[in-house]
Amino acid sequence: MRHIEIMASGCVPFFVDLKYLPRRTMQFYPKKLLEQARNFPGVTFHGSQDDPSSYKIASDRFDFEKYYELATKILEHSREHLTTRAMAQYVLQRIDMPSPKRALMATNCIDDYLQDTMLHGLKLVLGARLVDFVPESQLLSADQCVTDHSNSTRLLPDYRVNMYMDSWAASSKSNLDTRKSYGRGFTVWNRLSKAIHGDIDRSNVYKDIEDDVFDVVFLTDRVLRSQEQRRFVDHVRLNVDRSKVVALLGDDSPADVVTLHQYHSLSSWIFERELP
Repeated sequence: MRHIEIMASGCVPFFVDLKYLPRRTMQFYPKKLLEQARNFPGVTFHGSQDDPSSYKIASDRFDFEKYYELATKILEHSREHLTTRAMAQYVLQRIDMPSPKRALMATNCIDDYLQDTMLHGLKLVLGARLVDFVPESQLLSADQCVTDHSNSTRLLPDYRVNMYMDSWAASSKSNLDTRKSYGRGFTVWNRLSKAIHGDIDRSNVYKDIEDDVFDVVFLTDRVLRSQEQRRFVDHVRLNVDRSKVVALLGDDSPADVVTLHQYHSLSSWIFERELP
């Protein structure tokens, strides 16, 4: 997220240890352009990554015109390949379902970058055709997680109240001001709007699953690992053909073989944040 936010702002990230990057890490990043940035004439690094004095720019060798050309190329690549919309379109293309008539995505109230960015992107692509759903036991109401801090005076809520601004932004100016703050997924959380992206009837999701309403069902590993949401996962297992189920694994570490086999018994497709 930090890297993408840097590039989205038109800046150039400087990866100190880029040459040690595993082949399947940062798969969609502009690696050749980042390598140019790492070895940009006039830029040197010696010392500790955390020490600002380790980074030096020799102004007599630094070509600002070429720098801005490089920054522009990185920004354009990011817009084309690294936005939530681009990632959602990639996933839909890979599962050979670029434009499903009806899709379901089950999420968990615990934050997860892959879960939440994919929800954001799929909603931008599919609009009201995507039903985003937090299974029971974690909800205060139809659209609010138990971790609702909509009336909090803290600078940032512990977590997104939900992905939509509409239900909580008007509660207080302090909530609206969180959009100006750094961190905690501020570029995606609370950015959707039911008025713009389509409000959803979530009252019959279990019945809709039984009636085969959804062309594709997305399950995140937060949901798959949740004991509180086990009833929902079992309902999907019993009523949805695994060819229509997609697992989204957003953990910091690669899933082990046992976990992958377990998820494959439920889903034909697995998209993983980190690969070994």
